[in-house]
Amino acid sequence: MVNVKLWVRSEPFDVSTIQMPPPAKLTLPNLLKLNMYAKSKGDAGYPRLSYPVWEHVACGKFKISEELAWMYFETFDMVAEDSCTTQLEWKENFAKCATDNEIERMKADISVDTVQFILFLYIQQVHKISLRESLVGGGEEWPTKNRSPIDLDRKGMIGSKSLDEHGQLMFVLNHLEDILELVTEPDSYSSGLGGVGSDPALTDEAVHALGFLIAGSLDKRSVNDLQELAVISSNGDGYSKLSRTWSFRYLKSWIRSYLGISPFGVSACLFSDGLRARSGNNDASGHGKADILDLSQSLEDESSKLTAEHISKHHDKHETTLQGGPVGGRIIKNTRYAPPRNRLVILYQICKQTVAKAGDHLIDVNIKVHRCHYSYIYLLAPVWSVTLEKCHNSTIVLGTVRTTVNVFGCENVTVIAMCNRLTVSGCSDCIFHVCTMTRPLLFGGTGNENLTFAPYHTHYPMLDAHMLMSGLTPRINEWNNPLLLGHDDESHVFKEMDPGAFFTFSIPFDMKGNTKVSVLTATPLN
Repeated sequence: MVNVKLWVRSEPFDVSTIQMPPPAKLTLPNLLKLNMYAKSKGDAGYPRLSYPVWEHVACGKFKISEELAWMYFETFDMVAEDSCTTQLEWKENFAKCATDNEIERMKADISVDTVQFILFLYIQQVHKISLRESLVGGGEEWPTKNRSPIDLDRKGMIGSKSLDEHGQLMFVLNHLEDILELVTEPDSYSSGLGGVGSDPALTDEAVHALGFLIAGSLDKRSVNDLQELAVISSNGDGYSKLSRTWSFRYLKSWIRSYLGISPFGVSACLFSDGLRARSGNNDASGHGKADILDLSQSLEDESSKLTAEHISKHHDKHETTLQGGPVGGRIIKNTRYAPPRNRLVILYQICKQTVAKAGDHLIDVNIKVHRCHYSYIYLLAPVWSVTLEKCHNSTIVLGTVRTTVNVFGCENVTVIAMCNRLTVSGCSDCIFHVCTMTRPLLFGGTGNENLTFAPYHTHYPMLDAHMLMSGLTPRINEWNNPLLLGHDDESHVFKEMDPGAFFTFSIPFDMKGNTKVSVLTATPLN
């Protein structure tokens, strides 16, 4: 018997879903109509959807603004395997556009996978508020008051929505029939699989497109194409070689039978860490020795080291105690065994410490920083995505981020980052020194207030090399052009930093590299 393991990919939910209720007309019936309309437009609509076709439907039929239509399209392209807008050459040419006509011509040249884009639009429903489902299912659909950033009674637990693999799994299981319907050929409802019966059919291409949401493996060490796994697992059942189509009912049953938690996700990392802790590799505080954050081991790259001045300056902070015990945080990771795009590093419960990480093992990993307080955290590497959640009174310095920096529920945090996109939700009294290729997204209805924006103002020796690896450039920076979504009163949400308060931030490490000065030649503050 073939040992197939399926799981929900976290990236579409963590990186590409917009943290707000979707537009009212972004519903299943309308997405089915979008699929049929795209196919009627020939090469401009199917199998790849051009931006002009999407803009026409989004603005004319879904009543979405032009800037929101582009935001959805650009967000999906950012995580697509064949992304165009994340290519450095495209970004620089786009930045050179002097007129609206030039901008529209460049947008018109972009296309995305039609079926996967429709799936991307559908999963925006994960942030839809439903009073009925909340009452019937007992779920936490209605927004609740934010808890205190320090929750010592739940120390060590990670229960946020951005880390909630179980919630993502249940969303896919509860909406699996709708998801399969979106990728089903419309005319197959009348003919059925192989022309017999009423069971709709899905093409091989449709099953491959499902790989945007669902991943799988045979050995829990690699990721296989979903369509290939279906062929191996089916042993000929539910598949017509004549028409190269799959039975709707068979696929639904097969996915439900094998879908579970990712072997490379947060839960697997926490479980693995728990096994190591119980194996006896513990110190007096109960933490695994390999996970204790130690200044003397903080930079893992052998070519990097902390300066003596910095160690002396922060040594007392490292020894600080809280409630009578040593302050210990955890770093949990799967980078030694997880395949690309599934590598994960979690930092949580770091309190009153200075932590620095660098090295090739962090290239293109997904980083989650959770419930860190009164700390300085340096993550100087070209990473894939970063999520900062429920942190306060801390400074977090990131290297380059290929996709998105998501900041949720933080208070009095300074974030220094160069990224493709920044999103902020439920944050207050935070400062963002950023170089971002796209407009920062500030979500309304979440408690965003008193945010300060300023340009990126630091450098480290490997920055130029990391920018090239992440497809970023200092010549494009939308730091002072945020897109406010759902805010009724914008006056209290954000402001630009007073030029008198702007100073260069010095990273206190010696590292090998060619970047000797700031990559920003001028400070674009008025």
